[in-house]
Amino acid sequence: MSKGTVGEPPRPHTDLPLGATGLRHHVQVRLRYADPIDASHAVPRVIEVEVGAETDLIEILAAVRLQPPGQRGHPSVDLERGDGSCLTVGYAGELAYLRWIDSLGASYHSGAADDARELLVFDYFGSWTEIPKGCCIPAADATAAALSYFCSGRPEHDRVLLEPD
Repeated sequence: MSKGTVGEPPRPHTDLPLGATGLRHHVQVRLRYADPIDASHAVPRVIEVEVGAETDLIEILAAVRLQPPGQRGHPSVDLERGDGSCLTVGYAGELAYLRWIDSLGASYHSGAADDARELLVFDYFGSWTEIPKGCCIPAADATAAALSYFCSGRPEHDRVLLEPD
């Protein structure tokens, strides 16, 4: 649908919220995540949602954050922009992990991996992904960085440090 058209947005069967208005907006990001209900399958079903409004993004991130860890770890989502950049947000309760690949292909991660002894496991589209707990930041700060990425294309926030990989 084009900008400004009225229609019901696609709704994944997990019933993650997609806004109450039913209005389609200009697509800012494409959000992708592995369906937590299908987590028992060898290859999980990937849900893709086009997000055009901040309120929709906030609702979806909040719903993903509330998902309990599955067999492959804590939930994570990808936010992809048309310029080729991608921000991955992994939520583990009150903590979160960010990984940003900018439009030139440079990769950055949140926090500082000062102690790799304690690991958190995230489900990255069916892949068991271990992240040093030192790379995690408060979940609220990660959500704020995701909103910045949604609006500006850069996951910037006063309390978020992204280090090059």
